[in-house]
Amino acid sequence: EFEFSVGDALIKEWTNLLLRFYKDQAIVNQGVGTEDISGLNNVIAHWLLNDAAGTTVLDDDGATHNGTASIDTSTLTTTGKVNAGFDLDGQYDVEISDHDDFSFTDNSNDTAFSIACWGRVTNQGGLQVLLSKWRDAATIQEWRFSLTNDRKLQLHLSDSSSNLEADRISQWKLNEDAANTSVVDAVGLQNGVSTVNTSTLAATGQLSGAFDMDTQYAVEVNDNAAYSFGDAVNDSAMSIVGWIFFDNLTSQQTILSKMDENIGSEAREWIFWVGARTLNFSAFDESADTGKGKTLTGTVTAGWHFVAITYSGVGGVSAFDGMTLYVDAVAPPQQDTTRGVGTYVAMENTTTKVVIGAKYGTAGTLDQYWGDKLDNIILFDIELNQAQISAMWNDGNGIETTVVSEVSAVSDSALTTGWHFLSSTYSAPADESTAAAGIILYVDSAAVASTNTENASYTAMQNGAEEVRIGSQRNAGDTANENFWEDKIDEISIYGDVLTPTEVASLYSTTPYSIISPYTTAQAFAIHYTQSADVMYIAHNDVHPKKLSRLDTLDWTIVDVPFTGGPFLTENTTAASLIGFARLGGTARSGYYFPADATGTLTASGTDNEPFNTNMVGGIWLIKHTRPDNTTSTQDNDTNVAPTTLTNAVLTKGDFT
Repeated sequence: EFEFSVGDALIKEWTNLLLRFYKDQAIVNQGVGTEDISGLNNVIAHWLLNDAAGTTVLDDDGATHNGTASIDTSTLTTTGKVNAGFDLDGQYDVEISDHDDFSFTDNSNDTAFSIACWGRVTNQGGLQVLLSKWRDAATIQEWRFSLTNDRKLQLHLSDSSSNLEADRISQWKLNEDAANTSVVDAVGLQNGVSTVNTSTLAATGQLSGAFDMDTQYAVEVNDNAAYSFGDAVNDSAMSIVGWIFFDNLTSQQTILSKMDENIGSEAREWIFWVGARTLNFSAFDESADTGKGKTLTGTVTAGWHFVAITYSGVGGVSAFDGMTLYVDAVAPPQQDTTRGVGTYVAMENTTTKVVIGAKYGTAGTLDQYWGDKLDNIILFDIELNQAQISAMWNDGNGIETTVVSEVSAVSDSALTTGWHFLSSTYSAPADESTAAAGIILYVDSAAVASTNTENASYTAMQNGAEEVRIGSQRNAGDTANENFWEDKIDEISIYGDVLTPTEVASLYSTTPYSIISPYTTAQAFAIHYTQSADVMYIAHNDVHPKKLSRLDTLDWTIVDVPFTGGPFLTENTTAASLIGFARLGGTARSGYYFPADATGTLTASGTDNEPFNTNMVGGIWLIKHTRPDNTTSTQDNDTNVAPTTLTNAVLTKGDFT
């Protein structure tokens, strides 16, 4: 009976002053929560979020872990899923002091824990945190329960004892903004020199600062043996990661290179670049005049991307088998490439400089500059794995430090908008290489399919001093909170063990979804309606016309139709039956029309003129003001600049005479 713009079809059940809905031959139910968790063991904390005054947020589990709201709770309090809840509005949160109760680890082995809460999901993008003990790019991040940019549920665990700091060869953060050309290597091996003062290059990056190469600038880094990953006999492992802002040009643009194509004195080792809108990497055996590499089969879209190339150093004719390209922590479809007809053995150690944002071309000068911004370029002497790359990608937020190993589980499907009961459990497997497999995600008490990301470097979370936060996490600089929950949240609890499916289900039930209807059972049989997409207009003789709107499966409204004009009855032309309007108060803007928002009284005059009845309460009347001088005749002897006299001018509405 009711078809939506998204292709759904529902049946409405009109009962006495109540409206229910059916979809796919079943009644539409809504989830129901509970504040009673007394039947569960190992409760660490339980925040009802019923607070409505002051900044203290009570822990219902003995008040041992009360929190502090970032604003008075009278601003946050709203109708929740179970009694009251908080609307964090993308800017507020609750902070709970650090305590060993919230660290599920002894630094060598993890221990089991579970999280449960209600959250109202919206279409707002970006990473949104439900609950966390997490500071970005820091050694004290432990766990984070959140939604991805595309509304997928996820739990991250972080081991800060395993890091990549020692595996970096060089890291150029590209944050400089000065009247000189010095570009710092954060590792300290080899600073670079930009081709123009860094104040010219400085731009807003994905992390902090960045360099805008503008298809004409680059950074040169003097040669160092550490930048060569071959000795003419064997290759060694390497990886490159960095943030690029792609401008969608089809020309070849270099990200990072150790490549000199000067004719007659070629000294080629490796190059990471975008050409024809696709990502590429090549390693060269100069003596054999040949290269092996990888290229994506698809294109890179415009905008910021985190890109990486990893190489195992396998060498030989199948060197490309050890290479993998990544875009935003994912390895897209890619294919092998070969340049030249020689037999590849290994790269050779040359004296060619490393260049950020360009390479040395056939004329011996820099060319194929990067077209837009580059940020945080890092060169490693190991083959990074996907989990390590994912940690640096950090859900699109990036990090400038490489001090943690992460594991995670992310739901395969996006959540629909509206209220959901969200929970996760972690069993802390004895085999840390399968830690992510110990995570189960639940949506509305049902375990959902998820993708696990393991990390061979992960051992255990490390007990740090970071606070627990409801609705946000701490930023990398420890200066502010970020990634706020955008809407309502309610009923948050943490447990020191794995909730079983039965226990998760005990916190959730369903009841038919309904809204209040203005129609009695008898009136429901006499309504008339018309529909436009997700809106239905309903009319009945005894009820003001209504507008029924479907905002989501569990979000319907029925309100008075907000008439703003018409349709009107035929205009009265009988001079003997008039209706006059007398303005009450206010200041007239002119003698010839009423000011905006004027109020007053309508009065009928004339013989047998009784136009008003009780059905007109709330009705709209169109009032026309007849100017008393609208039949004035005058001779025009105007100079077409201004009227000769105002005496006979015809006054009209507006600024003209």
